[in-house]
Amino acid sequence: MKLLTLACVLVACLFSASSFARDDLQTLPVQALLETTKAKQALLDIPLYFADQSHNTIKKTYGEVITNKKTNAFN
Repeated sequence: MKLLTLACVLVACLFSASSFARDDLQTLPVQALLETTKAKQALLDIPLYFADQSHNTIKKTYGEVITNKKTNAFN
């Protein structure tokens, strides 16, 4: 029984090395997505602005939102 448990742990350790998180940066087109009917239904008449696009003046600010960075799904 101990040998089986040890073998399972060793196999799990061998396969866990390939599951490291990746930190890739990708640039994907958004315009085609925003033109779909599902996006138009979800967004209604709410305009979206990205990065350095010009936008109207801000009418109301709700302040900063502070979250607890220590909380995650496993805590």
